[in-house]
Amino acid sequence: MTITVESVERGGASVSVGLPSWIPIYKGSRMGEIEVRKESPGTQYHFSFRSMDDAAAIYRWYQSQLAALAFKCTFKTAPNSAGSFDGTASGRTFAIRNFPEGQANSFVVTVTDR
Repeated sequence: MTITVESVERGGASVSVGLPSWIPIYKGSRMGEIEVRKESPGTQYHFSFRSMDDAAAIYRWYQSQLAALAFKCTFKTAPNSAGSFDGTASGRTFAIRNFPEGQANSFVVTVTDR
């Protein structure tokens, strides 16, 4: 088995270095590092972002973006609390977890494309 890890940092949501174009990036978010793992039978993308927007609004936005790609999505949120988002479609998974940090929310995204 061969595993390749690639780490790329990008400066804002409009730059998509390291991620395929089908992965939506929330508008106005502040991106963290991106990690790409290529292993059989697919590729896993891991990145984080921060936003001042409400987690429920962000999850609704992701749900609408991914619905166009035939993803079935569910999410759970509560004010000032951690939340989760999960989507699946034809060998792809899209998971987001959020954690409140002061007035902003920190989001961790893991996408698998098989």
